[in-house]
Amino acid sequence: MVQSNIYQKGRWTVAVLQRTLKKWKKFWKCGIVKPEVQQEIDRENMRFGLLVAMISGFFEILILIRYGIFGNRDSGWYWQRLYSYLVFFFSSTGMSVFASLALRGKVKSHRRIAFVGMAYCLIALGWSMFISGVDYSRDGQILVFCTVVLGCAGFSFWRPSRSIFLYLITGVSFYAVLYRIDGAYRVNVYNYLIFFIVCFLVNASRYHMKVDSTTAQMKLEKMGRRFRKLSLYDELTGVLNRRSLFLLQEECMRQPLFLMMMDLDDFKKVNDMYGHSVGDEVLRQFASILRHYFTAEAVYRYGGEEFVVALCSPELPAVLEKFEKARADAAQIAMEKQSLPITFSGGYALAEMKDRETFEQLLKAADMALYKAKHRGKNQIMAAEEEDFLPVSLCCDVNVEGQTALAGCFLDEES
Repeated sequence: MVQSNIYQKGRWTVAVLQRTLKKWKKFWKCGIVKPEVQQEIDRENMRFGLLVAMISGFFEILILIRYGIFGNRDSGWYWQRLYSYLVFFFSSTGMSVFASLALRGKVKSHRRIAFVGMAYCLIALGWSMFISGVDYSRDGQILVFCTVVLGCAGFSFWRPSRSIFLYLITGVSFYAVLYRIDGAYRVNVYNYLIFFIVCFLVNASRYHMKVDSTTAQMKLEKMGRRFRKLSLYDELTGVLNRRSLFLLQEECMRQPLFLMMMDLDDFKKVNDMYGHSVGDEVLRQFASILRHYFTAEAVYRYGGEEFVVALCSPELPAVLEKFEKARADAAQIAMEKQSLPITFSGGYALAEMKDRETFEQLLKAADMALYKAKHRGKNQIMAAEEEDFLPVSLCCDVNVEGQTALAGCFLDEES
Protein backbone atom coordinates (compact mmCIF):
# COMPACT_ATOMS: atom_id res chain seq x y z
CA MET A 1 0.00 0.00 0.00
CA VAL A 2 2.84 2.38 0.89
CA GLN A 3 4.65 1.49 -2.31
CA SER A 4 1.46 2.18 -4.28
CA ASN A 5 1.13 5.68 -2.75
CA ILE A 6 4.77 6.43 -3.48
CA TYR A 7 4.26 5.23 -7.05
CA GLN A 8 1.15 7.46 -7.50
CA LYS A 9 2.97 10.49 -6.06
CA GLY A 10 5.91 9.81 -8.34
CA ARG A 11 3.65 9.67 -11.41
CA TRP A 12 1.91 12.88 -10.34
CA THR A 13 5.27 14.62 -9.88
CA VAL A 14 6.47 13.47 -13.30
CA ALA A 15 3.23 14.69 -14.92
CA VAL A 16 3.58 18.11 -13.25
CA LEU A 17 7.18 18.38 -14.38
CA GLN A 18 6.24 17.43 -17.93
CA ARG A 19 3.46 20.04 -18.06
CA THR A 20 5.79 22.66 -16.60
CA LEU A 21 8.50 21.79 -19.12
CA LYS A 22 5.98 21.94 -21.96
CA LYS A 23 4.76 25.37 -20.85
CA TRP A 24 8.32 26.62 -20.49
CA LYS A 25 9.20 25.41 -23.99
CA LYS A 26 6.12 27.18 -25.34
CA PHE A 27 7.06 30.34 -23.46
CA TRP A 28 10.65 30.11 -24.63
CA LYS A 29 10.08 29.24 -28.29
CA CYS A 30 6.59 30.79 -28.70
CA GLY A 31 5.59 27.86 -30.88
CA ILE A 32 5.34 28.32 -34.64
CA VAL A 33 4.70 31.96 -35.49
CA LYS A 34 2.97 32.37 -38.83
CA PRO A 35 4.88 34.40 -41.45
CA GLU A 36 2.17 37.06 -41.69
CA VAL A 37 2.19 37.46 -37.89
CA GLN A 38 5.98 37.72 -37.83
CA GLN A 39 5.82 40.25 -40.64
CA GLU A 40 3.47 42.45 -38.61
CA ILE A 41 5.76 42.17 -35.57
CA ASP A 42 8.71 43.16 -37.76
CA ARG A 43 6.74 46.21 -38.90
CA GLU A 44 6.07 47.16 -35.28
CA ASN A 45 9.78 46.86 -34.48
CA MET A 46 10.62 49.01 -37.49
CA ARG A 47 8.07 51.65 -36.44
CA PHE A 48 9.65 51.74 -33.00
CA GLY A 49 13.14 51.72 -34.49
CA LEU A 50 12.32 54.58 -36.86
CA LEU A 51 10.86 56.71 -34.05
CA VAL A 52 13.75 56.06 -31.67
CA ALA A 53 16.38 56.52 -34.37
CA MET A 54 14.93 59.87 -35.47
CA ILE A 55 14.66 61.16 -31.89
CA SER A 56 18.13 59.87 -31.01
CA GLY A 57 19.64 61.37 -34.15
CA PHE A 58 18.08 64.75 -33.40
CA PHE A 59 19.39 64.80 -29.82
CA GLU A 60 22.78 63.55 -30.93
CA ILE A 61 23.08 66.55 -33.25
CA LEU A 62 22.25 68.90 -30.37
CA ILE A 63 24.73 67.15 -28.09
CA LEU A 64 27.45 67.20 -30.75
CA ILE A 65 26.94 70.96 -31.27
CA ARG A 66 26.96 71.69 -27.53
CA TYR A 67 29.74 69.27 -26.64
CA GLY A 68 31.86 70.06 -29.70
CA ILE A 69 31.68 73.84 -29.26
CA PHE A 70 31.32 74.41 -25.55
CA GLY A 71 32.85 71.22 -24.17
CA ASN A 72 36.15 71.18 -22.31
CA ARG A 73 38.60 69.47 -24.63
CA ASP A 74 41.18 69.11 -21.89
CA SER A 75 38.90 67.01 -19.70
CA GLY A 76 39.24 63.26 -19.61
CA TRP A 77 37.23 61.14 -22.03
CA TYR A 78 36.34 64.22 -24.14
CA TRP A 79 37.33 62.79 -27.50
CA GLN A 80 36.02 59.33 -26.66
CA ARG A 81 32.63 60.75 -25.78
CA LEU A 82 32.61 62.83 -28.94
CA TYR A 83 33.40 59.80 -31.09
CA SER A 84 30.69 57.78 -29.32
CA TYR A 85 28.13 60.48 -30.14
CA LEU A 86 29.22 60.40 -33.77
CA VAL A 87 28.97 56.59 -33.94
CA PHE A 88 25.51 56.61 -32.37
CA PHE A 89 24.38 59.45 -34.66
CA PHE A 90 25.43 57.63 -37.84
CA SER A 91 23.93 54.39 -36.51
CA SER A 92 20.61 56.19 -35.87
CA THR A 93 20.72 57.70 -39.36
CA GLY A 94 21.31 54.29 -40.91
CA MET A 95 18.52 52.77 -38.82
CA SER A 96 16.13 55.54 -39.90
CA VAL A 97 16.83 54.83 -43.57
CA PHE A 98 16.54 51.05 -43.15
CA ALA A 99 13.31 51.28 -41.11
CA SER A 100 11.78 53.61 -43.70
CA LEU A 101 12.61 51.14 -46.47
CA ALA A 102 11.19 48.23 -44.45
CA LEU A 103 7.95 50.09 -43.71
CA ARG A 104 7.56 50.89 -47.41
CA GLY A 105 7.96 47.22 -48.30
CA LYS A 106 11.41 47.58 -49.86
CA VAL A 107 12.88 45.16 -47.31
CA LYS A 108 10.80 42.08 -46.46
CA SER A 109 13.30 39.51 -45.20
CA HIS A 110 12.60 38.69 -41.54
CA ARG A 111 16.20 37.68 -40.92
CA ARG A 112 17.53 40.93 -42.33
CA ILE A 113 15.06 43.03 -40.33
CA ALA A 114 15.78 41.08 -37.14
CA PHE A 115 19.54 41.34 -37.66
CA VAL A 116 19.50 45.11 -38.25
CA GLY A 117 17.08 45.71 -35.36
CA MET A 118 19.15 43.63 -32.95
CA ALA A 119 22.35 45.29 -34.15
CA TYR A 120 20.91 48.74 -33.51
CA CYS A 121 19.79 47.71 -30.03
CA LEU A 122 23.28 46.40 -29.29
CA ILE A 123 24.86 49.63 -30.55
CA ALA A 124 22.47 51.71 -28.44
CA LEU A 125 23.16 49.56 -25.38
CA GLY A 126 26.90 49.66 -26.01
CA TRP A 127 26.80 53.44 -26.33
CA SER A 128 24.77 53.75 -23.11
CA MET A 129 27.22 51.46 -21.30
CA PHE A 130 30.11 53.67 -22.32
CA ILE A 131 28.37 56.93 -21.32
CA SER A 132 27.10 55.50 -18.03
CA GLY A 133 30.49 53.94 -17.32
CA VAL A 134 32.19 57.35 -17.74
CA ASP A 135 29.54 58.99 -15.52
CA TYR A 136 29.93 56.23 -12.92
CA SER A 137 33.72 56.70 -12.83
CA ARG A 138 33.04 60.34 -11.95
CA ASP A 139 30.67 59.41 -9.11
CA GLY A 140 27.64 59.84 -11.36
CA GLN A 141 24.65 57.60 -12.03
CA ILE A 142 23.97 54.91 -14.62
CA LEU A 143 20.64 56.40 -15.70
CA VAL A 144 21.46 56.49 -19.42
CA PHE A 145 22.09 52.74 -19.47
CA CYS A 146 18.96 51.93 -17.45
CA THR A 147 16.83 54.17 -19.69
CA VAL A 148 18.01 52.46 -22.86
CA VAL A 149 17.48 48.98 -21.38
CA LEU A 150 13.95 49.89 -20.26
CA GLY A 151 13.25 51.37 -23.69
CA CYS A 152 14.28 48.15 -25.42
CA ALA A 153 12.21 46.06 -23.01
CA GLY A 154 9.12 48.25 -23.10
CA PHE A 155 8.82 49.07 -26.80
CA SER A 156 10.53 46.43 -28.93
CA PHE A 157 9.32 42.88 -29.58
CA TRP A 158 11.91 40.10 -29.49
CA ARG A 159 11.60 36.37 -29.09
CA PRO A 160 12.50 35.27 -25.53
CA SER A 161 15.48 33.32 -26.89
CA ARG A 162 16.84 36.52 -28.46
CA SER A 163 15.93 38.87 -25.64
CA ILE A 164 17.66 36.68 -23.04
CA PHE A 165 20.79 36.82 -25.19
CA LEU A 166 20.46 40.61 -25.48
CA TYR A 167 20.02 41.24 -21.77
CA LEU A 168 22.48 38.57 -20.63
CA ILE A 169 25.32 39.88 -22.80
CA THR A 170 24.50 43.48 -21.94
CA GLY A 171 24.06 42.93 -18.20
CA VAL A 172 27.21 40.87 -17.75
CA SER A 173 29.29 43.22 -19.88
CA PHE A 174 28.18 46.36 -18.06
CA TYR A 175 28.64 44.80 -14.63
CA ALA A 176 32.17 43.81 -15.69
CA VAL A 177 32.84 47.44 -16.65
CA LEU A 178 31.55 48.70 -13.28
CA TYR A 179 33.50 46.02 -11.43
CA ARG A 180 36.69 47.08 -13.17
CA ILE A 181 36.12 50.72 -12.18
CA ASP A 182 35.61 50.28 -8.45
CA GLY A 183 34.51 46.69 -7.92
CA ALA A 184 30.88 47.75 -8.53
CA TYR A 185 30.94 49.08 -5.00
CA ARG A 186 27.94 51.37 -5.47
CA VAL A 187 25.82 48.79 -7.30
CA ASN A 188 23.61 46.34 -5.40
CA VAL A 189 24.13 43.10 -7.28
CA TYR A 190 20.70 41.72 -6.25
CA ASN A 191 18.85 44.82 -7.45
CA TYR A 192 20.90 44.76 -10.62
CA LEU A 193 19.99 41.12 -11.25
CA ILE A 194 16.30 41.69 -10.49
CA PHE A 195 16.28 44.66 -12.87
CA PHE A 196 17.44 42.52 -15.79
CA ILE A 197 15.12 39.63 -14.91
CA VAL A 198 12.17 42.03 -14.88
CA CYS A 199 13.25 43.53 -18.21
CA PHE A 200 13.49 40.06 -19.74
CA LEU A 201 10.07 39.00 -18.41
CA VAL A 202 8.49 42.24 -19.63
CA ASN A 203 9.96 41.79 -23.09
CA ALA A 204 8.98 38.10 -23.31
CA SER A 205 5.45 38.76 -22.02
CA ARG A 206 4.95 41.62 -24.46
CA TYR A 207 6.15 39.43 -27.32
CA HIS A 208 3.68 36.68 -26.40
CA MET A 209 0.86 39.20 -26.07
CA LYS A 210 1.78 40.72 -29.44
CA VAL A 211 1.79 37.33 -31.13
CA ASP A 212 -1.58 36.40 -29.60
CA SER A 213 -3.23 39.75 -30.34
CA THR A 214 -1.89 39.91 -33.89
CA THR A 215 -3.00 36.33 -34.56
CA ALA A 216 -6.47 37.07 -33.19
CA GLN A 217 -6.72 40.30 -35.20
CA MET A 218 -5.74 38.54 -38.42
CA LYS A 219 -8.31 35.81 -37.76
CA LEU A 220 -10.99 38.47 -37.28
CA GLU A 221 -9.92 40.23 -40.50
CA LYS A 222 -9.99 36.92 -42.35
CA MET A 223 -13.46 36.17 -41.01
CA GLY A 224 -14.54 39.69 -41.95
CA ARG A 225 -13.33 39.19 -45.52
CA ARG A 226 -15.07 35.83 -45.65
CA PHE A 227 -18.36 37.26 -44.38
CA ARG A 228 -18.07 40.16 -46.80
CA LYS A 229 -17.53 37.72 -49.64
CA LEU A 230 -20.53 35.69 -48.52
CA SER A 231 -22.62 38.85 -48.39
CA LEU A 232 -21.55 40.04 -51.86
CA TYR A 233 -21.06 36.78 -53.79
CA ASP A 234 -23.38 33.97 -54.75
CA GLU A 235 -22.23 30.79 -53.05
CA LEU A 236 -23.35 28.43 -55.83
CA THR A 237 -21.99 30.14 -58.93
CA GLY A 238 -19.25 32.32 -57.43
CA VAL A 239 -20.49 35.48 -59.20
CA LEU A 240 -21.68 38.64 -57.48
CA ASN A 241 -25.13 38.55 -55.94
CA ARG A 242 -28.18 40.82 -56.02
CA ARG A 243 -26.99 42.93 -53.11
CA SER A 244 -23.76 43.74 -54.97
CA LEU A 245 -25.78 44.90 -57.97
CA PHE A 246 -27.35 47.71 -55.98
CA LEU A 247 -23.89 48.85 -54.86
CA LEU A 248 -22.85 49.23 -58.49
CA GLN A 249 -24.84 52.43 -58.98
CA GLU A 250 -22.32 54.42 -56.93
CA GLU A 251 -19.44 53.33 -59.21
CA CYS A 252 -21.28 54.22 -62.42
CA MET A 253 -22.72 57.55 -61.31
CA ARG A 254 -22.78 60.15 -64.12
CA GLN A 255 -21.92 57.46 -66.66
CA PRO A 256 -24.00 55.43 -69.13
CA LEU A 257 -24.98 52.14 -67.48
CA PHE A 258 -25.90 49.04 -69.48
CA LEU A 259 -28.07 46.37 -67.83
CA MET A 260 -28.88 43.02 -69.39
CA MET A 261 -31.24 40.80 -67.41
CA MET A 262 -31.24 37.14 -68.48
CA ASP A 263 -33.29 34.11 -67.60
CA LEU A 264 -32.56 30.48 -68.54
CA ASP A 265 -35.46 29.14 -70.64
CA ASP A 266 -37.45 26.21 -69.25
CA PHE A 267 -34.98 25.74 -66.43
CA LYS A 268 -37.66 24.16 -64.24
CA LYS A 269 -37.74 21.19 -66.63
CA VAL A 270 -34.03 20.58 -66.04
CA ASN A 271 -34.58 20.40 -62.28
CA ASP A 272 -37.70 18.24 -62.63
CA MET A 273 -36.20 15.76 -65.10
CA TYR A 274 -32.58 15.51 -63.94
CA GLY A 275 -32.58 16.77 -60.37
CA HIS A 276 -31.35 19.90 -58.65
CA SER A 277 -27.72 18.77 -58.70
CA VAL A 278 -27.76 18.85 -62.51
CA GLY A 279 -29.58 22.18 -62.41
CA ASP A 280 -26.93 23.62 -60.08
CA GLU A 281 -24.18 22.50 -62.44
CA VAL A 282 -25.98 24.14 -65.39
CA LEU A 283 -26.11 27.41 -63.42
CA ARG A 284 -22.41 27.18 -62.60
CA GLN A 285 -21.45 26.54 -66.22
CA PHE A 286 -23.67 29.36 -67.49
CA ALA A 287 -22.12 31.76 -64.95
CA SER A 288 -18.68 30.63 -66.14
CA ILE A 289 -19.64 31.44 -69.73
CA LEU A 290 -20.72 34.94 -68.74
CA ARG A 291 -17.49 35.48 -66.79
CA HIS A 292 -15.56 34.38 -69.87
CA TYR A 293 -17.04 37.09 -72.08
CA PHE A 294 -17.41 39.79 -69.42
CA THR A 295 -15.35 40.66 -66.35
CA ALA A 296 -16.09 38.89 -63.08
CA GLU A 297 -17.21 42.23 -61.61
CA ALA A 298 -19.87 42.62 -64.34
CA VAL A 299 -21.80 39.37 -63.78
CA TYR A 300 -24.49 39.05 -61.09
CA ARG A 301 -26.88 36.30 -60.09
CA TYR A 302 -30.15 38.12 -59.53
CA GLY A 303 -32.04 35.13 -58.15
CA GLY A 304 -32.90 31.56 -59.16
CA GLU A 305 -31.96 31.16 -62.83
CA GLU A 306 -31.85 34.91 -63.46
CA PHE A 307 -28.57 36.67 -64.16
CA VAL A 308 -27.64 40.29 -64.80
CA VAL A 309 -24.70 41.76 -66.70
CA ALA A 310 -23.98 45.39 -65.80
CA LEU A 311 -21.40 47.52 -67.62
CA CYS A 312 -20.38 51.16 -67.27
CA SER A 313 -19.91 53.14 -70.52
CA PRO A 314 -20.08 50.11 -72.84
CA GLU A 315 -19.77 49.86 -76.61
CA LEU A 316 -23.20 48.45 -77.33
CA PRO A 317 -22.52 46.62 -80.64
CA ALA A 318 -19.52 44.80 -79.17
CA VAL A 319 -21.49 43.89 -76.04
CA LEU A 320 -24.40 42.45 -78.02
CA GLU A 321 -21.95 40.43 -80.13
CA LYS A 322 -20.55 38.88 -76.95
CA PHE A 323 -24.05 37.90 -75.86
CA GLU A 324 -24.56 36.10 -79.17
CA LYS A 325 -21.35 34.15 -78.55
CA ALA A 326 -22.54 33.39 -75.02
CA ARG A 327 -25.81 32.09 -76.50
CA ALA A 328 -23.89 29.69 -78.75
CA ASP A 329 -21.74 28.48 -75.83
CA ALA A 330 -24.79 27.98 -73.60
CA ALA A 331 -26.32 25.69 -76.24
CA GLN A 332 -23.20 23.50 -75.90
CA ILE A 333 -23.71 22.87 -72.17
CA ALA A 334 -24.11 19.12 -71.90
CA MET A 335 -24.72 17.28 -68.67
CA GLU A 336 -24.86 13.54 -68.13
CA LYS A 337 -28.18 12.11 -69.45
CA GLN A 338 -29.35 15.63 -70.34
CA SER A 339 -31.04 16.17 -73.69
CA LEU A 340 -32.68 19.57 -73.17
CA PRO A 341 -30.84 22.41 -74.96
CA ILE A 342 -29.86 25.31 -72.71
CA THR A 343 -31.07 28.65 -74.03
CA PHE A 344 -31.71 32.00 -72.40
CA SER A 345 -33.78 35.08 -72.98
CA GLY A 346 -32.64 38.59 -72.18
CA GLY A 347 -33.75 42.17 -71.98
CA TYR A 348 -31.45 45.18 -71.85
CA ALA A 349 -31.52 48.92 -71.36
CA LEU A 350 -28.94 51.70 -71.37
CA ALA A 351 -29.20 55.06 -69.59
CA GLU A 352 -27.09 57.65 -67.86
CA MET A 353 -26.91 57.09 -64.11
CA LYS A 354 -27.98 60.11 -62.07
CA ASP A 355 -29.43 58.73 -58.86
CA ARG A 356 -30.85 55.60 -57.26
CA GLU A 357 -34.23 56.21 -58.84
CA THR A 358 -32.66 56.11 -62.31
CA PHE A 359 -31.01 52.79 -61.48
CA GLU A 360 -34.27 51.25 -60.27
CA GLN A 361 -36.08 52.45 -63.38
CA LEU A 362 -33.31 51.08 -65.58
CA LEU A 363 -33.51 47.70 -63.85
CA LYS A 364 -37.29 47.69 -64.24
CA ALA A 365 -36.98 48.50 -67.95
CA ALA A 366 -34.56 45.59 -68.50
CA ASP A 367 -36.92 43.29 -66.58
CA MET A 368 -39.88 44.35 -68.75
CA ALA A 369 -37.81 43.72 -71.88
CA LEU A 370 -36.96 40.25 -70.57
CA TYR A 371 -40.65 39.59 -69.91
CA LYS A 372 -41.51 40.48 -73.52
CA ALA A 373 -38.68 38.28 -74.85
CA LYS A 374 -40.13 35.36 -72.91
CA HIS A 375 -43.62 35.93 -74.29
CA ARG A 376 -42.37 36.27 -77.87
CA GLY A 377 -40.92 32.79 -78.04
CA LYS A 378 -37.86 32.78 -75.71
CA ASN A 379 -34.23 32.28 -76.80
CA GLN A 380 -33.89 35.90 -77.85
CA ILE A 381 -32.70 39.28 -76.63
CA MET A 382 -34.87 42.38 -76.67
CA ALA A 383 -34.23 46.04 -75.97
CA ALA A 384 -36.33 48.06 -73.57
CA GLU A 385 -38.96 50.24 -75.22
CA GLU A 386 -40.08 53.75 -74.38
CA GLU A 387 -43.08 52.72 -72.31
CA ASP A 388 -40.80 50.49 -70.18
CA PHE A 389 -38.71 53.49 -69.14
CA LEU A 390 -41.00 56.46 -68.63
CA PRO A 391 -38.61 59.14 -67.23
CA VAL A 392 -36.50 59.13 -70.40
CA SER A 393 -37.18 59.25 -74.11
CA LEU A 394 -36.23 56.38 -76.37
CA CYS A 395 -33.53 57.24 -78.85
CA CYS A 396 -34.26 54.42 -81.26
CA ASP A 397 -34.43 55.44 -84.90
CA VAL A 398 -32.99 58.87 -84.03
CA ASN A 399 -30.16 59.89 -86.32
CA VAL A 400 -27.26 61.38 -84.32
CA GLU A 401 -24.42 62.63 -86.50
CA GLY A 402 -25.36 60.27 -89.28
CA GLN A 403 -25.77 57.17 -87.07
CA THR A 404 -28.90 55.42 -85.89
CA ALA A 405 -28.95 54.69 -82.18
CA LEU A 406 -29.67 51.11 -81.14
CA ALA A 407 -32.79 50.01 -79.29
CA GLY A 408 -32.51 50.19 -75.55
CA CYS A 409 -30.46 53.38 -75.56
CA PHE A 410 -32.04 56.14 -73.45
CA LEU A 411 -31.15 59.82 -73.31
CA ASP A 412 -32.47 62.72 -71.27
CA GLU A 413 -35.18 64.83 -72.80
CA GLU A 414 -32.85 67.85 -72.58
CA SER A 415 -30.38 66.15 -74.90
